[in-house]
Amino acid sequence: MDNASNNNMMMRELEHLLCARGVAFHHDGNRVWCFPHVINLVVQAFLAALKANPSAPLSNILEGADPMTIANVKKYVATLECDLVGTGRGVVTACCASGQRRRDLCKLIEDGNDSGYWKGKMINPAHDSMPEVQLLRDCET
Repeated sequence: MDNASNNNMMMRELEHLLCARGVAFHHDGNRVWCFPHVINLVVQAFLAALKANPSAPLSNILEGADPMTIANVKKYVATLECDLVGTGRGVVTACCASGQRRRDLCKLIEDGNDSGYWKGKMINPAHDSMPEVQLLRDCET
């Protein structure tokens, strides 16, 4: 969904799929040209608010909660306060900045696949190997 022609094609396909299920939908009346940009703006705002005050969304959970819940919420907030997103972005930036680091990442994935290291550690248990991919360049949009 990078540009208008891709969005137009997606909306025509969505119209086809929905109409096949009996849902009234026309691609001309349902444009989403700015949809990816809007999603990006929402995520950026959410991450900024979370970084500024990580405990705000959880404050009403603590009222009257049992000690175990309070302890877990406090651990969760402490984790959020570490700015995991920023740390992850920093790791990606550092890896992308160096050809050797990019090669080392590929080698790590390949070696893990060859040795079976990833088996049982993937989100989807049906997958037992890591896809051999490259990191994308980090950018705000």
